[in-house]
Amino acid sequence: GIKRQLDEDILVIADVKRPVAIAGIMGGRDTEVGLSTKKVLLESAYFDPVLIRRGARKLGVSTEASYRFERNVDLGGCLAAAQRATSLIFESAKAKSVSKPCDAGVKGIKDVRITLRVSRTNRVLGTDIPASKCSLILKSLGLNVRAKGKVLSGAKGKNALMVSVPSFRRDLKEEVDLIEEISRIYGFERIPETLSRIQLWGKGTQKSRDRVIEDAVRETLTGEGLNEVVTYALRCKDPYIQQALSIADSQALKVQNPLSSESEALRPVMMCGMLDVVAYNLNRKVSDIKIFELGKSYFYKGDGTPSERGVLAIALCGMKEKDWHRKEAVDVFDLKGVIEALFSKLGITGYEFEVKPLPLLSPAASAIVKINGKEIGALGKVDRVLLDRYDIKGSVFVSELALESIYSRAKLERKFSELPRYPSSARDISLIVEDKISNKDIAGMIKETCGELAVNVSPFDLYRGEQVPEGCKSILYSVEYRAPDRTLTDEEVSSLDRKVREVLVQKFNAKIR
Repeated sequence: GIKRQLDEDILVIADVKRPVAIAGIMGGRDTEVGLSTKKVLLESAYFDPVLIRRGARKLGVSTEASYRFERNVDLGGCLAAAQRATSLIFESAKAKSVSKPCDAGVKGIKDVRITLRVSRTNRVLGTDIPASKCSLILKSLGLNVRAKGKVLSGAKGKNALMVSVPSFRRDLKEEVDLIEEISRIYGFERIPETLSRIQLWGKGTQKSRDRVIEDAVRETLTGEGLNEVVTYALRCKDPYIQQALSIADSQALKVQNPLSSESEALRPVMMCGMLDVVAYNLNRKVSDIKIFELGKSYFYKGDGTPSERGVLAIALCGMKEKDWHRKEAVDVFDLKGVIEALFSKLGITGYEFEVKPLPLLSPAASAIVKINGKEIGALGKVDRVLLDRYDIKGSVFVSELALESIYSRAKLERKFSELPRYPSSARDISLIVEDKISNKDIAGMIKETCGELAVNVSPFDLYRGEQVPEGCKSILYSVEYRAPDRTLTDEEVSSLDRKVREVLVQKFNAKIR
């Protein structure tokens, strides 16, 4: 035999000296029935399904007994089962009884009572079944039926039946369950085909505001060429991610009774599932990946209670089309552009990207996302150490944004803006600045210098390499000028352009190319 270590959470059957069986799972060697067995003690029992399942998992065994008890056997059938087994032994083995049955334990079995409205039955099924027929069908299934009013005389609509459901039919809990049983016995083929009535508008059919915004998020991201994925919230614990996020092992949201080590904890970040999808596709020769997911991450709040939050996760990997015949690798700016397109669609303003080293992301390409000064998420290039754990060779760019913050700041209303009455004029500015100077600082200074006349400032080229000093970068900007009340002359535009260049040289020590 095999020795198994028991603890206080595992239920056993014991005599006065020691355990003889693990209740609901397996018996012991000393109580096995063999060819020399002369006396048999029959036990017909009911055990708590949760307790049996937990014990079987702890012991690492699965038996026919545990399979049945885990699924909640009929408590009211214990005595009937014992009597049936006894009669079979009498018939087949010529046995005789030497003691009376002993009944012990808490019972408290009460039949479930359900009121069945005949009118609702016919309305749901689209039939015209009389109450007497409904009663006959239910009685044939072993249910006790009592009339509420004069229903058994053949009435078809207004009365009801009181149905008492025995313990062996645990699946029958509500009125609709009885209607399903009637339709099954009555015959599906006898139910006429009808079109269901669907209320397209009215109370209860309007989408909530969050659902409308969620649909807009999906529409925008799919329009940007991304595919939606759905990943598992349960996964294995990753010590590297826990350490990077400063999550102690005791703080991880673990499942008490996991089915496997692959689903032992709830994910602290959505990035884990996104990298799983990226790795899966790369292993199948799909190299250009653009995906997003609307899901949840899980964590402990400051008071120690578990909580969750809605998250929008985005991941980019591979190449992008530069034009009809050229491709180039995606980068963090492509991810930033997707987020900006989403915010523009949702009418979110006042957002900014602040460069900052973040856990699990490369320090050279990571930033937090803010709306009106409040942090709502992050984006960046995944750290190489983490990518190696997923066996991903290339670069992956990810972002996680708090859905609650997006929902609260989205503006569903659309207002008409008058088209410009006067034409604009654009000038390009190429400059070399130190790496530490951000696009936000440069664009902000240009707008501050020109005021309302600079209607758009857009960087459209970034270069590091030959002819650019180390620690510096070359940026090419397009600045669009327009006045709201007149057409700017060429002299006015040139004057603004010169002023901007002078300010950039003075403020950022820029070199104009």
